[in-house]
Amino acid sequence: MKSSSAKKGTTQEKRLRDEVGRSGVYPVSGPLPESDAPIRGQLEWGQGERGAAGYENHGSSELSFQGGSLLGGLDEEWAELFGKGARQSVDGHEVPLASWTLFCKWFTRHYAGITTTISFTDGHPGFPVAARRLPLVRLEAHVLENKVAAISVQLDRKPTDYLLNITGPRRLTYMTNAKGSPKLVRIERAEGAVALSFEGAA
Repeated sequence: MKSSSAKKGTTQEKRLRDEVGRSGVYPVSGPLPESDAPIRGQLEWGQGERGAAGYENHGSSELSFQGGSLLGGLDEEWAELFGKGARQSVDGHEVPLASWTLFCKWFTRHYAGITTTISFTDGHPGFPVAARRLPLVRLEAHVLENKVAAISVQLDRKPTDYLLNITGPRRLTYMTNAKGSPKLVRIERAEGAVALSFEGAA
């Protein structure tokens, strides 16, 4: 863009003049370029060579207030933040409180449908199983209508879904198997822990 000066009476005004050239983007209705031009699909714009796959880089920027903490606000993938091949302890990866919302949304998006068993691992005699081998519908960290923070697990059980609201969560850990597939999500609370174990693929 070039600027040019023009006199108007005794006042000197500066004006900007756009010099438009070829942009490399052509409407279907024309005019078309003189020679062949590369064809780009709408999903390719802004993603470079990754094309539509670049959409998977999106995350969530939603914010939620839970238990006195502001959660969310991260526009990245869980796997990119911590790495699929990151080392894990015997207890698995501990998910930071500020990332619970992000982690649950990422897990639901990638593993909805995975076979899930819910059991109480502490504080319950005999380690009772609450739900056995049902497809996962969603995992969500949020605030319930009564203003209590919770991690909700919803499973597909006919005729109605099974829903467990785990209130007052204090710690969340995630464990994968040798292939990197989900093995266990453990949610600790004052009364004990709830374990979500997984089988097969989503």
